[in-house]
Amino acid sequence: MESASTFDISTAFADVQAHVDKLSPELRILSMAIWNRPETAYEEHFAHSLLTDFLAGKGFTVTRHFHLPTAFRAEFQSAHFDPARHYTVAYLSEYDSLPVIGHACGHNLIAICGVGSALALQSLLRIGTGLEGRVICLGTPAEETSGGKIDLLNAGAFVGIDFCMMAHPSGVNITKPDFIGLLECEVEFFGKDNDAGPEPWSSSASATDAAVLLYTSLSLLRQKLNAGNQIHGVIFEAGKPQPTGKSYAKCHYYMRTPTVPEMDTLKQSFQAALDSTALICGCTVKREYAIAPFEGLISNQLMASLYDKYAQQLGFDSPDLPPSYGSTDMGNVSNNLPGLHPVYSIGESTLTLHTEDFKAAAATAYAHTATLNIAKSLAMVGVELLSNTTSAQSAKLAFSLSPASCFQKAVFIKQPNYDKLLGEKMALRFGSMLKIRPLSMPTAIRTVEFTQGRENDDLTDCPIPPCPKIKFSPKYDNDHAYKTKFYKDYLLHNVHMEKNLINTIKSKKEKLGLIRAAIQMATAELAELSGSSTDHTESHQTQKPKESPECT
Repeated sequence: MESASTFDISTAFADVQAHVDKLSPELRILSMAIWNRPETAYEEHFAHSLLTDFLAGKGFTVTRHFHLPTAFRAEFQSAHFDPARHYTVAYLSEYDSLPVIGHACGHNLIAICGVGSALALQSLLRIGTGLEGRVICLGTPAEETSGGKIDLLNAGAFVGIDFCMMAHPSGVNITKPDFIGLLECEVEFFGKDNDAGPEPWSSSASATDAAVLLYTSLSLLRQKLNAGNQIHGVIFEAGKPQPTGKSYAKCHYYMRTPTVPEMDTLKQSFQAALDSTALICGCTVKREYAIAPFEGLISNQLMASLYDKYAQQLGFDSPDLPPSYGSTDMGNVSNNLPGLHPVYSIGESTLTLHTEDFKAAAATAYAHTATLNIAKSLAMVGVELLSNTTSAQSAKLAFSLSPASCFQKAVFIKQPNYDKLLGEKMALRFGSMLKIRPLSMPTAIRTVEFTQGRENDDLTDCPIPPCPKIKFSPKYDNDHAYKTKFYKDYLLHNVHMEKNLINTIKSKKEKLGLIRAAIQMATAELAELSGSSTDHTESHQTQKPKESPECT
């Protein structure tokens, strides 16, 4: 990737501030229009039309109904933008409301924050300043329910995006909030006789009893959970007369943990409580888990530092506060590409999301001004990334080595023999220590996206066999040199270490050794997939990685 050698960043912040301030009246109209007309998940038709019409009028190329009926993609690129040489920055807008209470989560502000940041960056890309790149405003519905960003990720909507950002209103300022993983489960109990019948004592299977017993059991379980692990729920329905004459109860539970291994453990405890409750009460039970759980947020360290640099100039600090443990579908995005999701104050520190007080605060002039200042800061992060190749590459490297809070599909189809490769002392449990992070759509990956630092060149000395399981676009399908480099870069830059491992390793050489080991394991798997001989695969598994200089 190339930097904008002729771009003068010294005046950019003043230009960004002036442009956002000029847009303030229009953004205020957008915000209040959305606030006054709340729409719940996947029903945000008014907000979708309002925002897409506005962005189209500002010179963006807009794709309406982008993969989802109420999602959109609005993009603008510099005159000489080349996807092989320049970066793409995306700002995310949310605009769904809560049922009944309306915009008590401030998504009207998130909507204009994303739009304002994108417009500010566009203003520098369009006037011939020497800044080259592409800016995207991505409209992401349904954060409050199943998570529209997860649907968009699965549809490939983030392909070709190098960095993504958004911000959420709150009662406090936090650059790197502790958003953790979330798994929801809907539970239904089916008993025998109606709980509201004239002789309830005759029923040997009460769904209401089961709902109450499960609630009590999980309340006791909470005492034994590790810090940061949560489980809570609500009984939606119990004890009502049913047309079938049978006892029925319905509950909804939420499980939150920082990491997937912890989530697996908590889910096992939840299921044990569920099954034993059904057995004791003589009921049948139906459970339905969320299709795609929210993953923990990975805040990119380099992007966070750039954000602080500008936000602090606008009066924002990021105090050392105790973790809050909320959840967001932006966590899933941040597990796929470098991302940032700060929260910022729109009022008193006692403000709580999803309340009438927060809804009122989201409509104030104070909240509007705070949102514009955050939009300016995020816009400048984009400017820094587009104008400075070193910053952009550092952000990508920080992402590659970030502690992974959750584990997605691995490259491996089968578990490699870690003991054989690493020896007994360094053996790693699959899925809990190291992961290979696949991208959503490998066909869109460009070689230059994975430029490597010189000190890491020797990490890619493993020969990479062709793999028919990974499909390339026609442009690159017959380019063997491209494919070889793709495999090497793909493996190196998608190795991530889980938090509890990276925190226990002091030596950078040892970390690099583990990364090299993971590359070798993935190489062996690629060899298997491509139909290479067993002997060839084994030679890679037993090859001892050579020493590498420490990263600087």
